[in-house]
Amino acid sequence: IEFTYKKKISDIVKIIYRSDVVIGNESGPICLGASLKKKVHAIYLPVHTKPESKIIFKKNKYYNATKISPKNIIRKICKLI
Repeated sequence: IEFTYKKKISDIVKIIYRSDVVIGNESGPICLGASLKKKVHAIYLPVHTKPESKIIFKKNKYYNATKISPKNIIRKICKLI
């Protein structure tokens, strides 16, 4: 597990490249993971974002944070990885 919120984009790209799974909010790193055909788990709030990375790679998994509790999101992701 590697948290990337304080990393430079060049470092994030390297981390995602060598990762099997990318988990995060629907954002740039999720789109990078999708473009590299990684197993992506994206958490989103439909008020602020839509699952846009689906355009890049349709096998991504999405979790609407207004419909699924944090506990169930964690459980679902753990089950799939």
